[in-house]
Amino acid sequence: MPKAKKRTSLAAKAANKLNKGDDGHKSEAAGSVRQEAREDVKDENLKVPRESKLDKRKERHDAWQQKFNTKTISSSARRRRNRKQRENLQVNMSTFENILPELETEIEESEKKQNPIIKDASITKRTKASMRNDTVNEIDRFQSILQHPSFMSNPLKTVQEHLSNSLPKKE
Repeated sequence: MPKAKKRTSLAAKAANKLNKGDDGHKSEAAGSVRQEAREDVKDENLKVPRESKLDKRKERHDAWQQKFNTKTISSSARRRRNRKQRENLQVNMSTFENILPELETEIEESEKKQNPIIKDASITKRTKASMRNDTVNEIDRFQSILQHPSFMSNPLKTVQEHLSNSLPKKE
């Protein structure tokens, strides 16, 4: 069986070509060029240290941020910006003039409807004892209503009469 050829990389092939001349022998010129190239590589390694991945990433990020820090913008963009600012400053007061009388009448009506007797819940704080007393009083009042003779004869009519007497009449 014939012997299988060994796979070689492109770098190895290039090195072999440098080692051999055109006729297959080492040439002195190729050897001296190769030696000078190696010395240049060594000199470059000494002069320029390799950048770490973190340094490269930081440089890319700084370059990306620099795009946003530029003060110069195109003239068309500047005109567009100025036009939008002018349009935003213009206010049309005619819509407010139409709505204003309606709002005033609604405010006056709402003030009339408000009952000053009702206290704001956020102002008065309820304790457990006051809630318990209110519950007991409500139970007593409800029991007295249930035992009232007019309620016993016609409950629905009695409730309607009570509501009509206690609630303010609509105009």
